[in-house]
Amino acid sequence: MPRLREFVVAMLSVLLLAAAARAQGGATGGISGIVEDVSGALVAGAQVQIVNQDTGLVTRTLKTDASGAFSAPLLPVAAYTVKVTAAGFAESSFKDVVVRITETTRLTAKLAPVRVKEEVIVQAEVQTVETTSATTGQAIEAVTIRELPLATQNFQQLLTLSTGVQS
Repeated sequence: MPRLREFVVAMLSVLLLAAAARAQGGATGGISGIVEDVSGALVAGAQVQIVNQDTGLVTRTLKTDASGAFSAPLLPVAAYTVKVTAAGFAESSFKDVVVRITETTRLTAKLAPVRVKEEVIVQAEVQTVETTSATTGQAIEAVTIRELPLATQNFQQLLTLSTGVQS
């Protein structure tokens, strides 16, 4: 009888270990793909975010390599939303990307360039006009006298630079 008991215990142990080993594989799949712009050029360094649609949680965040490719293996079987962002491009979102057991779902993400908003602001100071008197005046500083290319630096020549003066 002790031998039968040892045999049964050994068989149960083997079955439990086999079940545990089988559970190690899990039900996983993957998502891979490339990121391109609308002209077909590859986009390196784009951020790819994979969100589980059932839980709403971010499952994986990664960046595309130099050839614009990305790969997210070992994802649990589910439906995902893949969001792709890159500098200079509008964010793209791909819903209902289904991951099946042992399959890798392939995705080609196309990004459109973001529209640049330009705003031009013109500011100007308005010169006040003296309307009550015809007299004008202006001071010429020493710095102006030294920096102007006059042969003699004669102040009378500088007076003709003032508004309304005639020589």
